[in-house]
Amino acid sequence: MLKFVFQFIFIFGVVFGYRGQVIAEFEDFTMYYGDQTRSNASVEDFIISKSNQLHCIQNQLTFTNLFSKNTSKYSFDFVSNYTLPESKSITFHGQGNKSSLFLYTPLGDQLLGISSQETVFNKEPKLFYHIINPKVQGRNNYGFELNPNIIVNKNNDLSQITLVSSDDKENAAVIYVPKTRPNEFTQVGYLNFNFKNPVPKGGTFVYPFPTSEYKLLDFYIQDSNLQFILSGHYSIDHTSQFTGKQKDNFESITIGKIENNSFEFETIQFEGKFFNQIGIYKDNEAMILSGFYTNFIDGDVEGLFIAKINTEGKVTDHHFAPFSKDITIGISGTNNRLTPDHNTIRNAYKGFSILEFIAINDGYIGIAEFNALEYKYGSNDVPGAANAVDSYFWSNDIVTFKITKSGDFAWNKIIQKHQRSINDGGYYLSNSSIIHEDHLHLFFNDSKLNYNENGVYIRKGKLPFSTHFSTAKNTIAHTKIDINTGEVSRKSTIGKEQSNVIFTPLLSRGASKENKMFIYGRSGKKHRLGSIHFKQ
Repeated sequence: MLKFVFQFIFIFGVVFGYRGQVIAEFEDFTMYYGDQTRSNASVEDFIISKSNQLHCIQNQLTFTNLFSKNTSKYSFDFVSNYTLPESKSITFHGQGNKSSLFLYTPLGDQLLGISSQETVFNKEPKLFYHIINPKVQGRNNYGFELNPNIIVNKNNDLSQITLVSSDDKENAAVIYVPKTRPNEFTQVGYLNFNFKNPVPKGGTFVYPFPTSEYKLLDFYIQDSNLQFILSGHYSIDHTSQFTGKQKDNFESITIGKIENNSFEFETIQFEGKFFNQIGIYKDNEAMILSGFYTNFIDGDVEGLFIAKINTEGKVTDHHFAPFSKDITIGISGTNNRLTPDHNTIRNAYKGFSILEFIAINDGYIGIAEFNALEYKYGSNDVPGAANAVDSYFWSNDIVTFKITKSGDFAWNKIIQKHQRSINDGGYYLSNSSIIHEDHLHLFFNDSKLNYNENGVYIRKGKLPFSTHFSTAKNTIAHTKIDINTGEVSRKSTIGKEQSNVIFTPLLSRGASKENKMFIYGRSGKKHRLGSIHFKQ
């Protein structure tokens, strides 16, 4: 049961070295918050560095910037004392002229950024890389032109460029996959960075499939000389003859190895099986490939596919693990509940996506969540709707599971929630998670109507009430799952009434080795930073 601390006691919080206030104490953890601050800037990201420092990335877009080619107004700083850093925007330059930052990723304790420079007279935008060190960064950052292997022409947008980091944050890579005609092959360019070596190394290779036959799914960095690229391949027989639109499920998966300017690949395919949400994850010194499978090209998720991959990019073992009947019924029901109405224009995306897949001592823990984006004609009858076309963001049920090393489910559970927001990018939706000792902990915004006066969840076997973001009804739900048995408990904690801000799961960061989770809340121009300390 919640115990509020009415007399705030300042203590030293060892997570990231911050000082905070005890806001509430529970059976499993204590919650801390710093003082509320006001800022016109938007927090875009928090990134934990190699040495466990916390980068805060803010972006302040002004009215004047909206009409400029160089629209980025980023500031970068480390967080200390539970205080939002002052927003001091950096001007990025390339070859003496201003450029616009559009990508960044951790590299050691610094950040690697990519900026573009374009004028109405340029046929091709110029690209630059920047090393961003908040400890010594001034108001200007001068970049270096990217390797000639990555040249963007005017017919390709910058979304064709991907910037990724290795799990240990020691390496990063820029990958450029330009658009080509449907039946042409693509020449992929890449550039590798190491946090100890300021000079990047790059190369190119031809991806050996026509563009229309595949979709790139994931990139994985093993070290500065070895990367992997993952793609899903469509079933040509199931391509619409009228629209040419491909289905979401893939008939085969290709994992390719990029090493020393060479490219090798292996294809994974099983008759009568289709894949989606496939990704590559770290598994000790090797990798594991994991995602959903179904027996039908347009079918709902039926289970989990996993394949062990060695450092040569070869499949050494694979398993298909069917979900329990409760899970498959729940997945199908969640998908079917979001049906178009007379105001629906289209669904940009809809379905379950895998958020986490984590190796533990005796298997793997996974978290998947239903998310959707609908475009609808505007309506004055719906709170938050204000445009001719409104964007509806949904984040509903969560599926959690444990897979054993032998490829079988130890348990699989569905956590029901119902979240919707309009025209805000889904800023307060989804969940944040952390594994502490023998439990998986999930936190997400919810409604007090789903809990009794003792904070115990009371909607088991029923659809939950939709999440509220108002002061009176908002609460942060805490779901705890025993990773050995799958036993689930769910309770309410604090909400907007106690913190004066709305919890933002997508910007909260778990630090399992520190037994803590960094949390962030916002309401308008009000910001508040805090943490959850788990008890030993």
